[in-house]
Amino acid sequence: MLSKFINIIPVSLLCGLLLGCASGSLMAAETEKSLKAFKPESLEVIRAKYQGKPFILALWSLDCPPCFKELKNLAQWKRNYPELNLVFVATDDYSMKAEVDWQIKAFGLELADHWIFSEHAAVRLRYNIDPLWHGELPRSYLYDSRHKSTAVSGLLKDKTIQQWVSLR
Repeated sequence: MLSKFINIIPVSLLCGLLLGCASGSLMAAETEKSLKAFKPESLEVIRAKYQGKPFILALWSLDCPPCFKELKNLAQWKRNYPELNLVFVATDDYSMKAEVDWQIKAFGLELADHWIFSEHAAVRLRYNIDPLWHGELPRSYLYDSRHKSTAVSGLLKDKTIQQWVSLR
């Protein structure tokens, strides 16, 4: 039965369909590779990865217009300071990973470290990051090399980042 349809479909269309399916699979694999699931223990994994190194942990969401200003600004800082360790955590539901990955690419932040909340219990994940954080976004933590952090609610100011960069 399938062979009847294959004979009717033009070869160019069939190749396009097959390539589209293959690239869709590759794109899904690419998203899985670049965007990790943020779980209760993930902050400790991040801290271990950057042991002895300063980093900025930036929390954002697709539903947060000021977060896009923050992403744009941090992307510029990353271009100016390629050695800057940036870790982004999207507080969106894990089912939104394709949209989050698209935004990461749109801002040119593929080389940074990216995570997305892995479970519906966002309160628990927020508490693991900071028991005093109630979910306001954007929210950033500037970690020094000893991993003492400074929390910033709202947009990070260039002056704040510059001071942090100069202290590293």
